Amino acid sequence: NWMKMVTEAAKNKHPKTAVCISLMFATFTISLYWSDVLTDYLLAYEYYDKNLFGYFYLTIAFIGIPHALAMFGIARYSWKEWKQICYDFRFAERKEKWKPITMLTKYRWKRRFLAVAIIFFLPILPICFDVLMPFYRIFHKCLPNTLINFMVQYEATRTLSESLVESLPQTILQLLIFFVYNDGELE
Repeated sequence: NWMKMVTEAAKNKHPKTAVCISLMFATFTISLYWSDVLTDYLLAYEYYDKNLFGYFYLTIAFIGIPHALAMFGIARYSWKEWKQICYDFRFAERKEKWKPITMLTKYRWKRRFLAVAIIFFLPILPICFDVLMPFYRIFHKCLPNTLINFMVQYEATRTLSESLVESLPQTILQLLIFFVYNDGELE
């Protein structure tokens, strides 16, 4: 692709400028994300204030279901990659080879602490990862490989769930409200 070659050449020729542009784009993306979240909650409040509880519950569901799916995905990934996560958090000695039996006995309390921490922070982890999403490619050299791998999967899953579970039903709901409303009153 010609455009990709030109972009890569510009990144190689002016790396600091490329990082600055990437940071500005990431900051703009974060501002769009938070404005979307804010307007969703303001819309839910408006429905609640006007006693339109059906629309209110649907809007809360459109906000909550992608968040719950993200929490489920984080929990599933954490469970699946448990040994590698423990290793990346330096719970194993650097010289020691990976020995599952040794890890089960020697680092049991650290694994339990990590499990409790993940469960305790699970409701806010999707928000943290959503904030990290635009920045992880910029700072990929500073982050562990397992986090990079997770973020690639998380970004794809989150984008798909936002599109199919929040945006599409919300658009249908807003079109329905637009056609049902008549001069500011429900028919």
